[in-house]
Amino acid sequence: MTLGQAIELANALHRRGRMSEAVQIYQQILSVSPESADALHHLGLCRFEPGQPDEGIALVRRALVIAPEFAYAHNNADRIA
Repeated sequence: MTLGQAIELANALHRRGRMSEAVQIYQQILSVSPESADALHHLGLCRFEPGQPDEGIALVRRALVIAPEFAYAHNNADRIA
């Protein structure tokens, strides 16, 4: 499975409310690609939603440091911060 496919799978699980499975995949992605702005951003959203807002915000901000042009992350950063 490619990095892109793993992110797509985790995103699909997240959308279906299967948060713990999505988190597990995002964490696996970050273990091999710690600078994946996509994985950081989406893991941040997963952390924010169930009541871990500080960690979620920090992860989305880290994604923006890595990829400052990441418009989707900017939109979510504004929404959750």
